[in-house]
Amino acid sequence: NIQAISITMRTITGGKMIKAIFNIDDLAEFGVTGYEVILNIPEGIERIEKNALLCCEADRIRIPASVTYIGDGALSACPNLEGIDVAEGNVAYCSRDGVLYTKDEKTLVQYPTVVSVDTVAVPRGTEHIGYGAFLESTAREIILPDSLISIGGYAFAGTKLLSKINLPTSLLRLCEGAVSFASAI
Repeated sequence: NIQAISITMRTITGGKMIKAIFNIDDLAEFGVTGYEVILNIPEGIERIEKNALLCCEADRIRIPASVTYIGDGALSACPNLEGIDVAEGNVAYCSRDGVLYTKDEKTLVQYPTVVSVDTVAVPRGTEHIGYGAFLESTAREIILPDSLISIGGYAFAGTKLLSKINLPTSLLRLCEGAVSFASAI
């Protein structure tokens, strides 16, 4: 009985990840079910480019200390994603309770798609919500702090269950498609 599958990606072109193709649908054909898929990005990868892991089927993603750049939407819309871990020693990013932030915790880069609570409260001090940060999230309500200055493009797009979100008075920039296809709003 398999409980977890750990997949380690390989470095592509000198420490830069250009695009990852990740599909585990074939495992069910062999009777493998009920497992957790953990995607380990190997040490040495420096960049995770725009949309690189868009819609990947990992339950958890582990980012090494060597990653210094994560492009827009790189980890967005992963239907099973429950958490993101960042290795200690990473100078650009950190993880708090499975949520990916820039190291200074001013930018929320990616929130796991699968949330275990109905209401998500973005921490005070967060100034920016990244591009696609909550794309297709299962959250029903999102509380934004009064420290928030900007919301990136498609940040809350496709959140079919999201019915309530506050836009604080501190907000200066709301980018394209921020709540597009959020059918319950």
